[in-house]
Amino acid sequence: MVKEILMLYTNETCIFRSRLTVVDLNEPIFTVRDTAGNIAVTNGNHRAYKALQKGVVPPMRQIGTIGFDVSQSENFRPVSELVVIDK
Repeated sequence: MVKEILMLYTNETCIFRSRLTVVDLNEPIFTVRDTAGNIAVTNGNHRAYKALQKGVVPPMRQIGTIGFDVSQSENFRPVSELVVIDK
C-alpha cells in the first residue's frame, strides 16, 4: 500500500516541519491523474509526506486530470523528495 504513496508526485519543493506534527491523516489528499496514469498532489503534501513516513495510505480524492506526464516534467518530483524545513 505504501507503493501508492511513493508514486505520488508534487510540484512543491519543501514542506514545514511544524505542519507535519498537526496534520490529520484521516483527511483526504486531493489529487489529479496525468496522461500516463501517475497521480499528482494538488492539496495535501504534508499529509502525503507524513503518510509515507508512517507507512500508511491516507484517503485520496481525485479532483481532475492534467494533460501531460508529470514523471517527465522538471517541475514535478516524487513526494518522497520533498525537503522538510524548520518553521
